Amino acid sequence: MRFLASILFIVITFNGTSQIVPGSIIHWNNESLYNPATSGLLYKHNANLTFRSQYNPQNPDRNGSANYNTRIKGNHGIGAAYLFNQNSFDNFNSVRINYNYQLQFNENREHLLSFGGGISFNHRKYNFTFIAPTSLTDPALPSKEQYGFGLNFGVRYQLKKLGLGLSTSGLLITNTDRSEVEYNQQAPIYFLADYNFSIGESFEIKPSFVFKTFLNNHTFQLNTLFTLKKKYWLGINFRSKDTVGAMIGWNIQEKFRIGYAYEVYLSPLTTNIPGYHEVTIGLRIK
Repeated sequence: MRFLASILFIVITFNGTSQIVPGSIIHWNNESLYNPATSGLLYKHNANLTFRSQYNPQNPDRNGSANYNTRIKGNHGIGAAYLFNQNSFDNFNSVRINYNYQLQFNENREHLLSFGGGISFNHRKYNFTFIAPTSLTDPALPSKEQYGFGLNFGVRYQLKKLGLGLSTSGLLITNTDRSEVEYNQQAPIYFLADYNFSIGESFEIKPSFVFKTFLNNHTFQLNTLFTLKKKYWLGINFRSKDTVGAMIGWNIQEKFRIGYAYEVYLSPLTTNIPGYHEVTIGLRIK
């Protein structure tokens, strides 16, 4: 307990430059992006490709990720990922490497506790022509490009069908901004909880909850996934920022996963903002 408390203290008190994690509706397919403790935890091999796009000619917004995770020598997990975010204001790219150590409390791996860490190498390029009428020589603006790296930490607890996670990304950022202005934001903290309910032998319901906080700003995401015969699945998603989404997909031979999701805004102030399309392809091997 003292060790867990120390990790929580580190997560809450350290600052860094915020890193962008794509806001995926199908977040459970890319959990290793924001929690390195999940790499290789539930699957021997796990690979995913995700692309998310908003069709808006005036301000195109698209992001995506590719990640691979595996378990080695029984209790060690490693993973690698690439993610990007592009819009009219900036272009962000990041490469991440994860490692975790897994405590296994029974032989069938139904009771696990994993501690993970990772490092990310980041590049961000700004486009200030989008911010009119601000002068491009405004000293409050950073340079057109930034390079840096950050540290990521996480804990994941798994007890049969219950999962709990706590993580952060972007701690101890080294920023090689070419300007003299430094931009340091509170590193985001993520808390995740999920539970898989089985109804008979062919139907499952998996609700999940993701809470993201910068300590002075909070958002949450509610997601419910319905799976039939371990093959066909659909789900709904709600975010605290006035968006709702739906998803549908197919598990092929319990190894390959193909999914599509669509998310729209609910607020009357966002009626002219188009929704997001999301496509994912995954490989999972126990």
